Amino acid sequence: MFPDSQIAQDMKLSRTKAGYLVTHGLGPLFELEAKNKLKNVDHFVACFDESHNKVINKEQMDIAVKLWDTSRNEVITKYWKSLFLGHTRAVDLKGGFLNAFKDPVESRTSLLCKCVQISMDGPNVNWSLIKMLQYELQSDESDPACLECGSCGLHTVHNAFRVGVEATGWGTELFLVSLHGVFKKSPAKRDDSTNVTKSTEFPLKFCACRWVENAGKYGTEYHFFIFVH
Repeated sequence: MFPDSQIAQDMKLSRTKAGYLVTHGLGPLFELEAKNKLKNVDHFVACFDESHNKVINKEQMDIAVKLWDTSRNEVITKYWKSLFLGHTRAVDLKGGFLNAFKDPVESRTSLLCKCVQISMDGPNVNWSLIKMLQYELQSDESDPACLECGSCGLHTVHNAFRVGVEATGWGTELFLVSLHGVFKKSPAKRDDSTNVTKSTEFPLKFCACRWVENAGKYGTEYHFFIFVH
């Protein structure tokens, strides 16, 4: 695989060694990268989900963050941390959640002061957790208010954007869905399009319930929109 590297050719990794490399080699690097990005933004959204881990027989609470990446000029999602708990009452989840966002340098400072929304699934215990965290986050008047967008802010924003698009009456959704079908399994149309536009990019399959994400990925469709007209 790596004929230009003598080091790579001599590497022999068993299953356990590969696991150690990922956990203790790449893991700390990705963790440091996520911490640096989180410390350099003004606001972020925290997302969490917890379920039973059958391997260690504990409740696993996975936390991710969504933030604006200035280097890529788009919103990105970064894995943050996993917590393993015995009891999962709201107060237990709150303690773990707060500890997960303690500043690695200033242990008394929490990165949650930058959190503007918490996204989750809908169990009642999670709603109790949200109320506790909102009280905790707004202990100071200078702290940002935590937005309430339902249990999953992602779906709420997607649906709101979709309703706005449908209200225009332009038929944008039908057009984008059809646009993928025009070039799917049609070598002749793809070849004609490439000859005219000098582009080999074609529309991906459109997802009607992921409007906000589509805006970043489907710029090609608007290029085709101009070409078709």
